Amino acid sequence: RYLRRVWTIYEQYFACSKRIPVTFVMPQEASASLSQQISLGDTGITEVIRSLSEVNVANAQAYDPRDERKVKDTIQKTVGFSVVNRHVKSAMVQWITGVVKEKFERLVQ
Repeated sequence: RYLRRVWTIYEQYFACSKRIPVTFVMPQEASASLSQQISLGDTGITEVIRSLSEVNVANAQAYDPRDERKVKDTIQKTVGFSVVNRHVKSAMVQWITGVVKEKFERLVQ
């Protein structure tokens, strides 16, 4: 849901266009859900990969259609959807890596 909101995507676009490093901080429920998926092994990891592969800023929405159009037009006229998609996916992979690392650290203690 987080990555379907146009203003969230705009924040990612802005960071991307200004080359500002991004760190995702997600709610505890999201980390717990990811950890649970990883615990399922191949099935869960496949689901995480599928979800991440579906990130597409062109599908982001806003309550006000004018806001949605404005943000999407700005992205299209500058860096483009594919650049922002890559940026968002990269930030998400970093977050996933952190969750997996924490999970393994807890398991080996």
